Amino acid sequence: MTTPDHIPSDKLRKVATDAEVAVVACEKAIEATLKFKMIISKATARQLEELLKHIILELKSSRASCEQLLQESEVNEKEIVSVLDKNKQMRSELAELHYRLMDTREERDQLQLTVDGFDRTSGHRRMPSDTLLI
Repeated sequence: MTTPDHIPSDKLRKVATDAEVAVVACEKAIEATLKFKMIISKATARQLEELLKHIILELKSSRASCEQLLQESEVNEKEIVSVLDKNKQMRSELAELHYRLMDTREERDQLQLTVDGFDRTSGHRRMPSDTLLI
């Protein structure tokens, strides 16, 4: 086996030089790889930043739309309550008018019976066209 003492110095120098060249080449490769990773990271970071800005704008737009829809919903709810109240009032008025109609018809029928009773006692006959119809 040969030891470094027995290797000629020119061969040792050549091996040492080749080793230095290899180390420098490795260092340059590592440096280039790191620079490439940084460039990719910067590009990715820029892309992510742009994506986040776009998402934030969409969220702001969505928030504005939601707020507008909530306001419209509140207005519509108030309008629906108003319409329901008016409907309730109109139903109440309709019921009152129906009761008044029924009372009026009952009064008419009572008056008709009274008139018919007078006609019988006085001997006067009414023509069917003389009958009151309401």
